[in-house]
Parts: sequence; structure tokens; C-alpha cells
Amino acid sequence: MRKIGFFNIGKLGLVKSAGTGKTDINKVIEKWIKEHMVFWYDMSKPVDTYIPGVTYANPFVALGGKITYDKNINKCIITHTPTNNNNQAFWQIPCLALQTVESYKIRVTGLPEGFTIKGRIGYDNIQITSDGEYDIPEYRNSSTTNTSYPGFYLAGDNVNDVDCNIVVEEIPIRQSVPTNEILKANPYLQDFSGNNRPLKLNNFLFAAMSGVGGYDIASTNILPDRANVTVTDNRIIHITKKLSTIDNMVNIVPSNSNPTHKFKVTGLSDGRQVSLVNRNGGFYTFDNGEHEVTLTYPEGTTSLYNAIGVTGSTGDMDVTIEFIPRYPNALVTDGVDDYGQIQNLQHGVKVLFTTINPFVDGKFIYDQRLNNIKPWLFAVFNNKGSIAYNSRNSNGKTYIDGTLNESTIVSALLNKKQIITIVNNDVTGDKTKTPIFFSNTDHNSEWISSAFYNSFGFDSVPTKQNDGFTEQDLIDYYIPKAIVTITVVDVSGSPIQDATVTVEGVQYKTLSDGTVKVRGMANSTMSLSVKKDGYMPFSDNSWKFADSRITLEVLRNTVITENGYSILLENDGLILTE
Repeated sequence: MRKIGFFNIGKLGLVKSAGTGKTDINKVIEKWIKEHMVFWYDMSKPVDTYIPGVTYANPFVALGGKITYDKNINKCIITHTPTNNNNQAFWQIPCLALQTVESYKIRVTGLPEGFTIKGRIGYDNIQITSDGEYDIPEYRNSSTTNTSYPGFYLAGDNVNDVDCNIVVEEIPIRQSVPTNEILKANPYLQDFSGNNRPLKLNNFLFAAMSGVGGYDIASTNILPDRANVTVTDNRIIHITKKLSTIDNMVNIVPSNSNPTHKFKVTGLSDGRQVSLVNRNGGFYTFDNGEHEVTLTYPEGTTSLYNAIGVTGSTGDMDVTIEFIPRYPNALVTDGVDDYGQIQNLQHGVKVLFTTINPFVDGKFIYDQRLNNIKPWLFAVFNNKGSIAYNSRNSNGKTYIDGTLNESTIVSALLNKKQIITIVNNDVTGDKTKTPIFFSNTDHNSEWISSAFYNSFGFDSVPTKQNDGFTEQDLIDYYIPKAIVTITVVDVSGSPIQDATVTVEGVQYKTLSDGTVKVRGMANSTMSLSVKKDGYMPFSDNSWKFADSRITLEVLRNTVITENGYSILLENDGLILTE
């Protein structure tokens, strides 16, 4: 067997991302996008957040009051008051023992003269007598056992049994990327297209591996009388005071019997450490910094939990334990019954971009088919053993990371983050129905387990003739491409023809001069291997850098000007060896 000696990485140029010609195309594309974008979901973009858990007391309605409300945005409209309005709350927030309701802002409109909105149970100093915007202070429940209900009620001499039109609504004063806490209170992904087509999330637990990020934590439970502790989103533990010499402060309930936790500790001082109990034996301590630990349980254990806390004597502290997700800025689906349904849309799209990491095959990533009869227009179905993802896309095309896919099969793309683009100009409203993510259109089978990052759709396929640019131009606009020239030679330096070069699961063949041009995502890393009958590649059919990672890694960047365009040169003249 002869050995393939090395291969050279030639110029890696960013495909004309600057310059007059491309800039003009970009302007045309940007105008087209505004006209043709149907929806846009993005887990990395901040959304308005609201104080969670606003509820409305049943006595208010039972005594004749009429009220409508939207819990998702904390807005209520009172159209009739109770016959006996004696301290009957129309707005209240359940606050668990030793928990805190953060400060927020409300807007009041339509408050009649002589009416007063009074605070109760924690908001006792609040009195609102006229329309306007008001700051509501932070409230902390000091009880170690009981839930409290801070809120508002109507007071005044003439508030009983009258018609009115009082609106009380929260004004969002903060933004955050979606969290389990946010989505549990409002289970919709915001539509950033401006078309008011949010993605309704159905059957999500918003915990563990069904929700944001993906954690091996199903729930947490604060142990009473041991510390002043708040837990946010089952992932951020904040400890401000130790009340007992016992170290255990919070029980962590895992989502499986062999959990692996990644977490970050901050704020430790005075020799304190974070302690963690392994139920199968073992006691771990951690200092400030990031840590990872895998826990186990005795055989037959049915009640799974581990205790975490802070060592040392009683007293004040400011320690935070933040658990790190497996898939940051992703919505994780469990493959059991999680699905998303687009609101305010009765038909499908012609172009779909979706960034996702699928964990299993034979499932639906997206479906807008009217029925299960050809032609399929279309679904993103990762059919086992088939060319990804075109098995439910009649007369359409599928791109992976911006490259037309004609050979890569589904199995090569499992457990890999990727951008899927589906193009099908045959799509019409009468041949499709309301799109569904993570299941079939009937959302009753073939749910996928995955990490979902973003998606956007368009109602048209651009053409050079009609729009001034092509579908590939649109794809390159969203997915900047790089061209890599790879030269495969033997140990004597002679080129090798018909060597198979596989880059991120996509296969290429070298030409007579040993070269092949590979399109990949700009400024990214690419796993690759080289095979050729009669030759023996290094390192088990994989090419490696000195750091032994099976990737093509950017080492340096140089920008030059060529024909009026800025060209990015990367790894110029690099030789890969064992």
C-alpha cells in the first residue's frame, strides 16, 4: 500500500462578499426579503419578557365581575365590577416560599373617577387613582412554607356592580433570549418577520430535554429552613444566606438515571465550596469556575435526586450556581409529542431555511403537505438511508449548508448542526396547509428529537429574470460560502486522481491534477477525510492537525483586494501531515 503523503489547502476565498456588484445584489435581495418573508423564528434573538404567573381570583367573577385577560402578556380588561367588591383581587401573582417577584411596570387606562386600584398582600402601599404608567416594586415572600399572592383590587364608594372598561397591562421593561421560564409562561416563539405568525409550542415540558437548551435536570426543590435561596428556570441557583450548618440546600431532580451536569460557580469566598452529593456514593466539592460531573444511582433507585449547597458556617453570601445547557440557544424537542404550529397561516412556503441538529432519523423536521399523496409539497423528512432531505419534496431541491445535496444521506447528518434549505416552486395555497414543526401535519406521529435554532420561510422562489438574482444568491446571502481548493498527492508529490474527499459528509472526487474545489461555510471548521483504492490514508481514514482534532481549522486570515472585491485568504499554502 502506498501512502497519501499530504494535501495542500489552497486559497479559501469568501465568495465576493464585498464590492460594487455584490453590494447592489444585496440591496435587491434585502428589498425582496421584506416583500416575501412569511415567518422568522430565531432562538438567539432577545424577546420581550413579562413577569410570569399572573392569575385572577375566582371570587371576582363569582361575585358578578366580568374580566378578560391575556396571561401571555399580562393584560386584563374589566368590563363589570363584582356586586360586592370587598377586597376581591383582579390581578395577583403566586409567589412561592422564599421566592421573589421582580419589579415591573404597568399601564392603567379607563379608570373611572372615584375608583382606586389598591395593592394587597405585599403591594399594600400601592394606590392608583388615575390613568398612567406605574412602577411596581420588587416583592419577596419571607415565608418558609406558604405561597403568597401579591396583587391589586378595586376600591371606592361606587365600585360595586357597575359597567366599566378598565385596562391594566404590563409594559415590558426587559428583554431576554428565550428561556424555559419565559416559554412556560408564554409558549410561543416570536415571529420576527413582522407578520404576527408566532410558533405555538405544544406539549413541551420546558424542562430537561424538552425545552430551551437541554438539561439533565427535570426539576429542583428548595430545602426549607436551610438557606435563603432562589431558583430560576430550574437552572440558576442563587444563595444569599446560610441558615443552617447543613450543606444541602436544593434537591436537583435529574431527567435520567445517569445525569451529566455542566455548571458555573461564582461568588464563593471565605473558604466556602459548592457541595454536591452523589446518591451512589461520593461527595464532591467545587470552587469558582466551570465544572462537569456525571452522577449515578444505586440499582433499583426510583426516587432520583441529588443535593447541592454551600459548605461552611452560617451567614451571608452571594453565590450563584448556573447550569450550562447542552445546546445553547436551541429549542430541544424530546421526540415524544413536542411540536410547533404556525399561527395565522393556512398554507405553506416555497423556500424554507431551517437550522437544526437532528438526533434521530425517520422523523419530520417540518411538514406543510396537504395530504400523504404525491406530489408532496413539501415536508422536511429525514428518511433513513435516503438522500437528505428530499424524500418528501416532489420536484423540489434540497441544500445542506448552502450546497445542493445530491448524494449525502441522512445518517451522515445525524447529531450535526446544519442549515437545511428546501426550494419548491410548485407550492401553492390549495396544495398545502398550516405548517407544523417537529412532527407531521396532523401532529400525531413521527415527532423528532432535535436541537432547533432558527427557521424562516418565503412565499416565492427568486429568479434572475424576474427578481434580478437567483435562489443560490439568496442562499449565499444567508449562508456565506467559502471555496477551498484541496490538492491530494502521494508521498512523492504526484497528484492523485479520483481520490474521494469527504467534507462534512459531502463527497467529492479529485481531478487529474489531484485538485477538488469544495464549497463550505466561511470561517468555519470542516471535518474531512481522504480515501483512494491502493493508498492508505493517515490516522484511520481521517486527516488531522497536530492537535488531533479531525477538522480543517482556520489558523490565520489575510484580506487582499482582487478585481475590486475583498477576498479572504485562509490557510494559504498549508500542508497537512500526520
